Amino acid sequence: MKRILTSLWLPIAAIIILAFVYGGLSLEDLRIKNQNLEQKQINLEEKISQEQEAIANIQKENTSSKERLEKLQTDLADYRNLTSASKKILGVSVVTTNQKEKVKVETNTITEYLPALTKDQASVIVDGVGSYKVEIEANDTAFSLLEKAASLNGFTTQYSMYEGLGAFITGIAGITPAGNQYWAFYYNGKYSMVGASAQKIYPDDTTFWRLESF
Repeated sequence: MKRILTSLWLPIAAIIILAFVYGGLSLEDLRIKNQNLEQKQINLEEKISQEQEAIANIQKENTSSKERLEKLQTDLADYRNLTSASKKILGVSVVTTNQKEKVKVETNTITEYLPALTKDQASVIVDGVGSYKVEIEANDTAFSLLEKAASLNGFTTQYSMYEGLGAFITGIAGITPAGNQYWAFYYNGKYSMVGASAQKIYPDDTTFWRLESF
């Protein structure tokens, strides 16, 4: 029996040693694996943190982009309103359909938005009475211009009509010639060689009336 136990001791010891060796190796493997898992966890947490930061940046950028987009849309609306107003002034109406502008020309609306153009004018100066700007029309003469100035500015004219000669002025604003005086008129700074009814008037002309003697 003792011999049997002695013969079995060596295998048993070997098994025990192997068990310790392999058991130690398993524990070391577990420790290494645990370290690897911990490192992977750290790496994963870092990636999660990076992704969260990236998402936050994207959200921030989206907010900024949204604000820029809203600003651009507001600017676009303002420019569309200005464009529509300008086209309206020019007699053009704008119809917006599906965000595209269709332009329709209405030539009969321009006078509704533009002020009346200033008509051509000429000047009437009466010595001792005043200086006046008068709108002229086709076929106006120095005589008709004087009549308009009188009517618009509250003074009177007196005249006599002669066949073939036209009007001969005998009084302006109550001032009448005395003795050998008469109402002479100058056309654009020069003594007129024709009667007032025969002197045609054009834009920016000037007629000057004053008493003179012969």
